[in-house]
Amino acid sequence: MKFYASEYAMRLHAVNDSYLPARTSLYSDSVILEANPFFGMIKDVLANAVPRPKSAFYAETSAVIQVEIQNALNGNKSVEEALADAQAEMEKIGK
Repeated sequence: MKFYASEYAMRLHAVNDSYLPARTSLYSDSVILEANPFFGMIKDVLANAVPRPKSAFYAETSAVIQVEIQNALNGNKSVEEALADAQAEMEKIGK
């Protein structure tokens, strides 16, 4: 585990496999940025990220949201209808 947690291993995986490093200092590493230029913006993305909500029913809730967003994006439902349907379905979860 020490090896995989090392800066050296994270740099190898970032350069060779495009894995995001756990060490924030590596997001400004010139070798990594040369191999993966878009990693430069990832540091800002991670700094502003928030964890998903805690819920015993997260998978079920997420599935409902995904289906209804897809329905709205495909034009199968209006945005308002998709949101109302999502809310109705999520209110049934866990009861």
